[in-house]
Amino acid sequence: MEIPVGMIFRKMYCRYCGERLKRHKATDVYTSSDPNFSRTMKIRSAGHRIVNIGSQTSVTYIYKCPNCNKQSTYDEQLLFSKIQKRLGKKILSDDEINN
Repeated sequence: MEIPVGMIFRKMYCRYCGERLKRHKATDVYTSSDPNFSRTMKIRSAGHRIVNIGSQTSVTYIYKCPNCNKQSTYDEQLLFSKIQKRLGKKILSDDEINN
C-alpha cells in the first residue's frame, strides 16, 4: 500500500494530548480461516506468480501518538485536523468532534 501524500507533508496533532503524531506502519496477517482472506495471485516484477495459500498480509499506515499511544487512521485524523484548525486548539473533547 502506498502512503497518502498528506501523511508525508502535513503535521498532525493528537486530539487527546496535543502531541505531534508519528506515522506508523500497521501490518495485519490473515489466515485462510479469516473472513477477510482472499485467494488471489500476486505477480512480481519478474513475472513469477505466487499463490497465497497459508496467509495474506495487509499493510496500512496509521498515526500513533508517542505520548499517549492513541492511534487514528489518516481519514479520522483529517477530520480532527479540520476541527482543530477551525477551533484554534489541538486538544478536542468528544462534544467538539460530534458537533
